[in-house]
Amino acid sequence: MRLHPTVAAVLLAVGACCHLGDTWAQTPPPAAEAPTLRPEIAPPLQAAQKAINDKDFATALQQLQAAEQVAGRTPFETYVLERLRFLAAAGQRDTPGALKALEAALATGQVEAELKATLMDQASNAAYALKDYDKTVHWARQALAAGATADITRLRLAQALYLQGQHAPAAQVLAELATQQRAAGQVPTEPQLRLQASNLLKMGDEAGYARVLEDLIALAPKPELWADRLARLLRQPGFDEALTLDLFRLSRHVGAFATTEADLQHGDLALRAGFPAEAKAVLDAGFAAGRLGQGPQAAQHQALRDKATKAAVADAAGSTSDGPALLARDPALALAAGWAQFTAGQRDAGLALMRQAVQKAPQPRLQLRLAEALRTAGDTAAARTALTAARDAAATDGTSDLARLALLSLGRP
Repeated sequence: MRLHPTVAAVLLAVGACCHLGDTWAQTPPPAAEAPTLRPEIAPPLQAAQKAINDKDFATALQQLQAAEQVAGRTPFETYVLERLRFLAAAGQRDTPGALKALEAALATGQVEAELKATLMDQASNAAYALKDYDKTVHWARQALAAGATADITRLRLAQALYLQGQHAPAAQVLAELATQQRAAGQVPTEPQLRLQASNLLKMGDEAGYARVLEDLIALAPKPELWADRLARLLRQPGFDEALTLDLFRLSRHVGAFATTEADLQHGDLALRAGFPAEAKAVLDAGFAAGRLGQGPQAAQHQALRDKATKAAVADAAGSTSDGPALLARDPALALAAGWAQFTAGQRDAGLALMRQAVQKAPQPRLQLRLAEALRTAGDTAAARTALTAARDAAATDGTSDLARLALLSLGRP
């Protein structure tokens, strides 16, 4: 007799109850020209199918045990039996039993060509759930060789390789996945990027990790990710310490470094650089947030705040910088004077002087600092233009890196 229609239909059943994923049961029945089932084995298989449809998995397994006692089973009969056993085991959330049945079904050599990749992928999924990473890798590779294209297959393979300590092969699989996604016009997922970043760290690839971290930030701009990226830039070989203040300014836009130490360092750097109003604003924010003015160092926090406040008052009283003279002598000094004016509340005059300084000397560092003023003033479009110029200058001292990250923090235009 040919495969009974209801025996074929059961291979589509038990989707919602599968603990290991609904896709396990979403495979088509054998083709119409499939081999036949003998009369002596068809009844228990049909009974097992009905029990699975009724979600009576214990009865289904009993019927399959009865079918198993039939002598001289053909490979096709074993294949149908094991496919049904897989569904029953999955319905009972018996992952080891489900994997064993899948492997037995695959071993019969009766799997339709169009189903091989699906069943192999399901075997890989079950093995991963059991933390059997050797089998996870084996079946995932088999599924890919058989034509599997789902992102999750490659991602699971990469995860298993990573957990086995096979970081170079994991990196290759993740690169293949990214290529596949780009071809389909898709973007990587956050779990995928986190795995890739962690894998690159394990390989000691700091530059690669930083690039992926930026991809993660673009996808999910979380303060802890920004803190990691900015901290690594600070430690990057060749990074000019003179840019530390610029880095702290960016950190405030993205919510990174919200710590007592960062507030104190930013405030002290701004004060030493001749920007007391900026220092005061940073320290005032730290006090307002409760990060400063607490604990055994509270007196030192207050002393620095008082120093910044006093300097800001004195600076405001004597802020009559000669812009034209500074521009003629040193555009960098003129830009610094403009920033001091800007942060002290003289925004229009300060911004005008900064623009003139960049026009006279369009250096990437000056463009970076002009962009900070423009961004603070709310002129995002002009800030983006200045940052793009600073980024494209490809400065190797950290300026262009900061500009790129500042552009990233602005999001898409």
